[in-house]
Amino acid sequence: MSDRPFLLQFHGMIWSILVIICCARVCGAPPLVFGSNLDGQLGVGSIESVSVPLPLTAFAEPVAQVVPGVNFTLAVGESGRVYISGFGLGLSQPVRTPVQLGGIDAVRIRGLAAGTQHALMYSDTGLAYAVGDNSFGRTGLGPYPGVLGASVPTPVPGLQAEAVTAVAAGDRFSLFLTARHQVWSCGQVMYAGRNLTAAADAAVAVIDWFVSKNISVAQISAGHSHAVCLSVDGVVYGFGLADSGRLGLGPAAAQFQLVPTPIPGPWVELADGVSAVAAGLAHTIVITTRMSAYAFGDNTYQQLGLASAEPVVYNATQLVAHQCVAFATAAAGWGHSLFVSPFGDVYAAGSNAQGQTGRNTSLGTTAPFSLVDTAGADIGLAAAGAGVSVLMPASRSRYEYAICARVDLRPEVTDGQLVLPLVQRRLAQRLAEVLNVSVERIVGSRIDAASIDVYVCLSVTATSVCP
Repeated sequence: MSDRPFLLQFHGMIWSILVIICCARVCGAPPLVFGSNLDGQLGVGSIESVSVPLPLTAFAEPVAQVVPGVNFTLAVGESGRVYISGFGLGLSQPVRTPVQLGGIDAVRIRGLAAGTQHALMYSDTGLAYAVGDNSFGRTGLGPYPGVLGASVPTPVPGLQAEAVTAVAAGDRFSLFLTARHQVWSCGQVMYAGRNLTAAADAAVAVIDWFVSKNISVAQISAGHSHAVCLSVDGVVYGFGLADSGRLGLGPAAAQFQLVPTPIPGPWVELADGVSAVAAGLAHTIVITTRMSAYAFGDNTYQQLGLASAEPVVYNATQLVAHQCVAFATAAAGWGHSLFVSPFGDVYAAGSNAQGQTGRNTSLGTTAPFSLVDTAGADIGLAAAGAGVSVLMPASRSRYEYAICARVDLRPEVTDGQLVLPLVQRRLAQRLAEVLNVSVERIVGSRIDAASIDVYVCLSVTATSVCP
């Protein structure tokens, strides 16, 4: 990494610009894990908590995804094989290093989700599977107690006619996203999003509210007792338990939202699209296309990453205290959060009770928003569970140029949003000239305006897929 400042004058504006050049090639690099390890769920061969990111090198093949639950962690390799470490899901005793999960040897799994006592997965053909405890009918394998659960991954019968493209697992419910952009659910009725009030648990069925309004869903995320969905057109919806502000509906919201409810946020007024959502134990994170981050819900451990130490934040609030930090994605855990920048950096906030924020400090402390030392690894994705954090290195060669600039606008220009396209184009052009590179695309930027000063965070990247 190198720092190269330069000064640019353009139409009366004076831009003091710092260019940070990052180059990383980490194809096949192992996942990094840290946090709670009482049952060996980190898969590193011990049962001691880990307070700094540790490479998980026990796999004989590159790993595509790792998802932490409560007492177990699942991983899927590039071959489609599924591995488990920890305790639960049919294991008779804790396993400290990953072993292959049986029962689906002939199936190529593409994606996973971990709940508290069950897990979901889907194959390359779109077939959904469930494994684990079926209390509340959360696996979708049949009514409980008629079906107690499954010790090996079992096809979900109600979805065999659908092609599943994503899964999300809460405590007492499950979500399935299909190729038709429909959301299906099962489990305890108040979390199913289907306006059910009967005592019986909800069998697998489509969430009709989305269908009736012709809303196509692009992403799903399940917290402990709530869910958030992102529509194709960038609207965020939530349902399930709404207390502690986890749905961002304000302090007067009903305890349960039985159908999907639009979640208001500043991104709507700013015409800033939403690119990613993450639901945790009792909080939610929203990432926008301009790479801003918003958070709301339980903030007992300052897991929202905000400057505020208020224990509950009822409405979506931007992480504005972190000037010139852009956010590409995020993960919400049970009392902590992980934020990933487009440049491969990771920031953590919240409880460090088991070392899950990656701060090599005393366990049991609360960590404010801070950079995680990944030993130079370029991170692309993150996952967070009950006291566990997982970082996935980027699976591509990436050459990135991050610009942070303070722009002094002419007095008659007061709305930073008016100059954003101009700022993007001019900075990208100047970057190409100074560094003698070809700019392929602008992946994001954001502006925080105060008076006539505008702080611009722009990332420009040229990427190539690893062979």
